Amino acid sequence: MNTKRIQRFFLSGSLEKLEDQEQINQIVKVLRLREGDRIIGIKEEREFLLEISQISTSKISSIDCKIVSQCEKSKGKELDFNLRVFLPLLKGEKLDWVLQKCTELGVQEFQFVEFENAVKENKNIEHKTKRWHKILTEAAEQSERVKIPVIHETIAFSKVRLRDQEIGFAFLERLEEQHPLILNKSEKLYPEIQPLNDALKLPLERGLGGNLMRQSTNFLLSQNARNKAAIFGPEGGFSEAEKEIILSKNFLPISLGKRILRSETAIIHGVGLIGFLGEE
Repeated sequence: MNTKRIQRFFLSGSLEKLEDQEQINQIVKVLRLREGDRIIGIKEEREFLLEISQISTSKISSIDCKIVSQCEKSKGKELDFNLRVFLPLLKGEKLDWVLQKCTELGVQEFQFVEFENAVKENKNIEHKTKRWHKILTEAAEQSERVKIPVIHETIAFSKVRLRDQEIGFAFLERLEEQHPLILNKSEKLYPEIQPLNDALKLPLERGLGGNLMRQSTNFLLSQNARNKAAIFGPEGGFSEAEKEIILSKNFLPISLGKRILRSETAIIHGVGLIGFLGEE
């Protein structure tokens, strides 16, 4: 049986007795599944093919299932590395959209940061966190992941730091105009990029060229590491002081091109590049 088209659910309780009312409503009232139909239950990063054996008739308070088969721990549906994203608290639906798409792209941790140029968005954080968790869960189910990303508490910019054995990338605007940043920084951490940088050191008027900048960026993003982190600034951009601090904390400066992107566009674009270039 082709299980890819079967609806997926992250289950926190028993595999054989579903009692989450929201999931029950979706199964019975939205999907209109009946006894004998099948779903995929995800628990502890494992997938189980379940067959509905009985739907409680008393206000549909529970659904009994039997386990048809059990899949091994998924290897192909998650990124090959842990990806943590530092991002601003964007306003309104922009943040909902970013969380949804980044989950589909494989992000495993979200860390909100208070930036100097960011609009303060701390109203009703507890209520928003519940909504965000629902967005992450549905996006993880849709993209056939076996993990729901974690949202950490908001931190001050001064608290941003890399973990041991974690490679960090800072996506900075107008990097082509300040190309020595990427050269000097990357040479110290990645000596093997030296031959490429020798070409990049040509004066701008002789043709820095997007081609060479792309090669340098692609090289850095494709580095094999079990833990990677990316930091993205707010709509107002990183302040000059924040740029200096980021680089002092060993984040590698990365370019997303010559155009100035909105924060949500930069985040999706950057996360997509890290996933695409970093996966085997």
